[in-house]
Amino acid sequence: FANLNSLDSLSLLGNKLKIIKADSFFGLRNLSSLLLNFNEIDIIEKSALRHFTHLKTLDLSNNRINEANFHVEDFYCLNESVSLNLCRNPIS
Repeated sequence: FANLNSLDSLSLLGNKLKIIKADSFFGLRNLSSLLLNFNEIDIIEKSALRHFTHLKTLDLSNNRINEANFHVEDFYCLNESVSLNLCRNPIS
């Protein structure tokens, strides 16, 4: 994604993704909407979300994120007006 710096919206729903690596979205600084729902994500590496200064919507619903691999501090880098959807994950 390094050469797609003006991309505004990205949908990767239903692609059986398992891990969001720290550099997975490098270069997508202008992204306002990221849809990662209906995957198999169970790991979001530390700093994977740090690039998103303009993000308004982040959908991580219907994945495998649980309390063992969900760390709220990983989301601190997001703008406070981001709509974050984590429903239907095994977080208790």
